[in-house]
Amino acid sequence: MLKTKIQKDIKQAMKSGKKNELEVLRFFFAQVKDKEIDGKVSDLKDEQVIKLINSQLKKTKSTLNIFKEQNRQEDIKKAELEIKILSSYLPEQISDEELEKKIDEIIKDNPNPKNPGMLIGICVKALSGKADNQKIAEIVKKKLA
Repeated sequence: MLKTKIQKDIKQAMKSGKKNELEVLRFFFAQVKDKEIDGKVSDLKDEQVIKLINSQLKKTKSTLNIFKEQNRQEDIKKAELEIKILSSYLPEQISDEELEKKIDEIIKDNPNPKNPGMLIGICVKALSGKADNQKIAEIVKKKLA
């Protein structure tokens, strides 16, 4: 399980003295624990942990943009490290060509969607964890235009 891998990586970071990595992993693991407590679940499934990672990555990327605007170099390095560490736990993303093929298949299976948002929702659900949701939405909008 992904949660177990993160726990092992926390121990490894402690042993090897990687303070920055340890800080990122501990913070994220605390989020996992909070989610378990909120949902009254003893163990989150990998899909739920991946959703949490994607959510945290989205927040960190928007924060990174703010740091870049304000030219805060130390914070930029921290945010980039966090993105790098958390991204390593995500499943491998599919290529743009493969993504477009899968979206074409979904569009063929749903030829008359009520609105583009509905089709985007279907695509995001079918391709969750395999591609960035924003990229999926952009491709669907481009294909429907």
